[in-house]
Amino acid sequence: MNRALRFRVCISVVLAVCLCLTLFGVASAQSYNLGGKTVTFLLHGGLVTLFNTPEMMDKRLQVEKDFNCKIEVLEVQWDQYPNTITRRLMSGESAYDVISHIGSGDIVTLMSQGALMPLDNVLPEVYRNNVPSLSKDLMESLRYKGNLYAFVTGSSSAIDMMEYVAYNKEIFESMALPDPYELYLNDEWTWDTFTDIAKRLTVDIDNDGAIDQWGFDIFPTISVVLSNDGRYVRSIDGKMTFTADEKNVVEALNQMDAWWQAGIFRGYGPDAFVAGKTGMFYMNHYVLRDLLNPATGAWDVDFDFGIVPVPKGPSATGYRGAAMGFNYACLPANSAEPEALIALVNALYPCEQLIEGTMESFRQWAPNRESYEVLVDSITKWEGATDPYFGRVADGWGGFQRGDKDWSSFLASIKPEKQAILDDIFGE
Repeated sequence: MNRALRFRVCISVVLAVCLCLTLFGVASAQSYNLGGKTVTFLLHGGLVTLFNTPEMMDKRLQVEKDFNCKIEVLEVQWDQYPNTITRRLMSGESAYDVISHIGSGDIVTLMSQGALMPLDNVLPEVYRNNVPSLSKDLMESLRYKGNLYAFVTGSSSAIDMMEYVAYNKEIFESMALPDPYELYLNDEWTWDTFTDIAKRLTVDIDNDGAIDQWGFDIFPTISVVLSNDGRYVRSIDGKMTFTADEKNVVEALNQMDAWWQAGIFRGYGPDAFVAGKTGMFYMNHYVLRDLLNPATGAWDVDFDFGIVPVPKGPSATGYRGAAMGFNYACLPANSAEPEALIALVNALYPCEQLIEGTMESFRQWAPNRESYEVLVDSITKWEGATDPYFGRVADGWGGFQRGDKDWSSFLASIKPEKQAILDDIFGE
């Protein structure tokens, strides 16, 4: 498919997605009456400020009218979500609580304690009909013993945290390197092609015996694992199981070692990419916003750059819309009217806005047409990927201290210990 045709197809996909979401929203309207109850949103810090903006207050007033309720806010310290939720659950105060912005780590803690409401049978029609496939993929990661315990709202930071690779197009052209965007179009943007390019980018420019330009800054290990369809923990027959010894993970850890040994990593830092010290850069979506000067609308980068996915590993079946560290919404286990409360959350933060709002940001922030196409693909074509449990069994951003053992032997040796940790968390 040529570029012009691909761009038209991309735009058609965007319009079709937005139209379908709009039509579903109109067709799925349903009324709920909470009988004048007070609905309490548990929020932290800056989210309280956002919840109280004039625009949001107008929306809250309309939702209060539509649902016959009163909405209030309880500010919670970021690191006190589990304690606050558990305390309110034990005291019986939480029947009309909404936990609308909570990280997966805290959800795992609460889920394992039986403190959260299973959601499969209470998701309202308006949510089921509108929720994007990307959101569904990310929600499935928090399915436990067949039950879903969290949902993604239109205000989730999931897409902000999605992972890409940015590359300096001017350096690539000057060194006659293959264009990663063309490799992506041809389904050839893999670990192997990334490795070849990164090695060629890593050079001593001024011949003083020291590297001046590196191929890449650095990947979090978990990102490489996800790009190979690996998971540190999977639900197998209803049991949370340590799976870091599987082929997909071992391949990723070996690849990280090979990249370190090749000397292509400079270390994380957007500044080095902006300064032309790295030819490629690990980038979350929100970095696009950071690189764009809001006062002038100009890029704080004086060269043309492109955006592609994290390269896929040999065991992956496609490119992944990987994201870590984003928020979900959930309800306490004693939720009195869960379907109505989810519908209320959806009225405030329509789930389809995760895609519709992001499309607008892509149009504003994409540095060029090719990058825009990749960004659109990432939320309409790629499968969403995350691993909310890796922090319970791995060090840092997904690594291990293995000593002198090979990865397969090391992971096999620690499997009983790591499985015991999971069994303790989930009461197996």
